[in-house]
Amino acid sequence: MKISPAVVLQMTSDGYSDQQIADQLRTDRATVTGIIDLHKSLAARGALPSTPPAKERPGVAKLLSWAQGHEAASVRRSAERVHTLLDALLVRHEAESELLTVTMEVVELEQRLAEARTRAAALKPGARPARPTVKRTYDPAVVRAWARQAGIACAPAGVVPKAVVEAWEQRERPAAP
Repeated sequence: MKISPAVVLQMTSDGYSDQQIADQLRTDRATVTGIIDLHKSLAARGALPSTPPAKERPGVAKLLSWAQGHEAASVRRSAERVHTLLDALLVRHEAESELLTVTMEVVELEQRLAEARTRAAALKPGARPARPTVKRTYDPAVVRAWARQAGIACAPAGVVPKAVVEAWEQRERPAAP
């Protein structure tokens, strides 16, 4: 799905976070962040067309109040249409805000559910506990290269044999007196 930069930028100016925008538009956060960063970069370089300063306008409520009391029927009808459109926008805005809230709740609940399933699987009878991860103190590529130079047999891939690692570590330490 093609993401509209205008939509991303409008949502940003409306206060949505990058992640909220990505979730709403069903895209990854990197795409959203890239659009925002590109816009900021272009704006900083002055590569975006300048927008004319906004005219000073009366508030919407004040303007509608004036229009509803106007003597011309066409102005009153325009005010009524604007009222109808604003009501529709308000309903849509509230629905989309609620949808965003619900979507964020779903994401959070799915994460919690995944964590709970992982814990439950670990607690089932007969389940094997997760193997502890062992942090290597060596770079396998360096050890393999040393083994080749030293004439020690070592496979080019997979786990480096313990004997090869120990021999490499002994090479690193000075001999005991």
